[in-house]
Amino acid sequence: MEVEQSPLVVTEELKPISSNVRIAPLAAADTNKLAMEGYYAYPGQLPYLAQVYSKQKTGAGYIYCGGSIITTRYVLTAAICVFLRSDRSVYDTGYVLLGSAPKGDLEREQRINFTGSGISVHPSYNGTYLYDIATIRLDQAAVFNTYVQPIRLPSLADTRTFEMMEATSTAFRSYLGQIYARNQVMSNENCNLAHAYVYGQQLCTNPYIGGSFCNSVHGGPLTVEDEDGRIQIGITNWVKDCSLNSPLAHIRITYFKDWIRLNSNYIFEY
Repeated sequence: MEVEQSPLVVTEELKPISSNVRIAPLAAADTNKLAMEGYYAYPGQLPYLAQVYSKQKTGAGYIYCGGSIITTRYVLTAAICVFLRSDRSVYDTGYVLLGSAPKGDLEREQRINFTGSGISVHPSYNGTYLYDIATIRLDQAAVFNTYVQPIRLPSLADTRTFEMMEATSTAFRSYLGQIYARNQVMSNENCNLAHAYVYGQQLCTNPYIGGSFCNSVHGGPLTVEDEDGRIQIGITNWVKDCSLNSPLAHIRITYFKDWIRLNSNYIFEY
């Protein structure tokens, strides 16, 4: 999660970027040989990725995070992105950017507002890394097209752990657009060797298989590809210093399917 002092200003036309071009590497002084800042996504490669901006009406700037589009009216994100731990309340207002691109592409970018009344935070969330999940009801429906599409969630009967599968972490930067990295999903047992505090409601990705994703953001969707296409399995909620080669931890979607069903209009498959 990062703080931005003003909303994004979108001015320049998108220029296509090859998906295999690497973003500028870290400074040579960084000792982490596996640290990486991700890869550019080509237009429409991550159509489910949302940029979430939240603030208090009296606040000076926006908090920004990642999120995922699950229906025309709902975005899934981390609770830390929309919840004020200081007074245990949600932010007053905010907006999401959908289909965004490097420096903005007004023809395809959608900006949709939301208010605090449209935010649902898991009732057990207390500002830690547990129960770190929230949904946002948008003030108006998103328009689905090539660049804006919902992501599929695991079915109610899906009990997979997704261990050893290649997962895609997603993020964005104002002047780079959408970016991503790919890592292998690791077992919680192995993740606990590094973190020691990973629970069943979380899952981890292995920095030694793909590199430490230094640009990851809270709330960003973690997805894998199965026989039916791309599916979201996690929400990034533990972003450690990438120079430590620490696994990224994510909220496990399968643990919270019932809560998501009750706090959105997403219809789960059986």
